[in-house]
Amino acid sequence: MTNEEIAKQVTPEVTNEILDHMMNPRNYGNLEDLNCAGVAYDEQTDEFVSMYMKIENDIIEKISFGTNGCTDTVVAGSIFTEMIKGDTVVNAKIAKNKMMEKLQHAPEQLRICSTMVLLSCDACWINYENRQKGNKDELYKMSMQESCQGLSMPQEEEQNNEQ
Repeated sequence: MTNEEIAKQVTPEVTNEILDHMMNPRNYGNLEDLNCAGVAYDEQTDEFVSMYMKIENDIIEKISFGTNGCTDTVVAGSIFTEMIKGDTVVNAKIAKNKMMEKLQHAPEQLRICSTMVLLSCDACWINYENRQKGNKDELYKMSMQESCQGLSMPQEEEQNNEQ
């Protein structure tokens, strides 16, 4: 049985694109020649997403992210960074706002994890703007308003039902 077949049995709504990003995340890891960095941090769970960019002439030339979060966070980071890489900052901000709108109707865990990715992107842009004004801070950090703490994870529910 392939990974795709297993994923469809466990979670039928998993698309090929999501499965591909889950198994092969893009833009994950550090970025050596960055010129801005941002972090979104969940103080209740100590989860974070760090985002790094190299912006030249208003174009996102390079982008990467890192997280200690769940698979939803990695998939959201992979999809979003692929979406905005090579685009202008203005278009990337429009894409980010559209994603925020769509996430309002998503399941709570996915919404919170994806919001952490998008918030780290906002922090990165703030860091870039601050650096353009002469501020030398290495990164900009933003705290999450919501937390995954207390969310009931599906696998926990299934395990409890089996006992």
